Amino acid sequence: MAAPRISKMVNGAVELSAAMGISFAVWYSADFVKWAVGIHSDDDIREMSFYYEDYRWMNEYLDGEHDRVLLFPMSGVSYYLDVPYLRGDPLAAIVDWKRIAAGDSGAVLEVIKREEITHIFIDSGTYRQMGALLDNLAQRGMLEEVKRSDRRLLMQRMTRRYQSTTVILYKVLERRRDGV
Repeated sequence: MAAPRISKMVNGAVELSAAMGISFAVWYSADFVKWAVGIHSDDDIREMSFYYEDYRWMNEYLDGEHDRVLLFPMSGVSYYLDVPYLRGDPLAAIVDWKRIAAGDSGAVLEVIKREEITHIFIDSGTYRQMGALLDNLAQRGMLEEVKRSDRRLLMQRMTRRYQSTTVILYKVLERRRDGV
């Protein structure tokens, strides 16, 4: 008698797991389904990507042949940016973050010169220390703030959890780049 009872319990557990898995897949895919049936547009989906509006603006106003952007994004999703760029976040290992933590703006200036950076884009809510260093460089006349935007980043699609932040695009001033 115990074997059929265990078998029913196992079957019940498998059925419950399958039902939960299917429910989770549908919930997770809801935005895709809405896009596939025409409820969401391509722009709706792109706006769920971090910094889409900012990347679109840079694509329109920066020169893809002469400009090069150093990015400090929260997310590595930068495939909407057509202008040449380098990621400066810690995983990219382009900037010496130990020096940044010590307040040494020379770490950024060296990258600007070495990589011929013309602009810097930063999520200042994520990279507070770097944001403070860039603000300081702007005050010293080495950078010029081009655009500042408040953003609501969709952190969790399934629960619609957002995080507010400020993103800033700086221009590296030519007259100061040589003196780095």
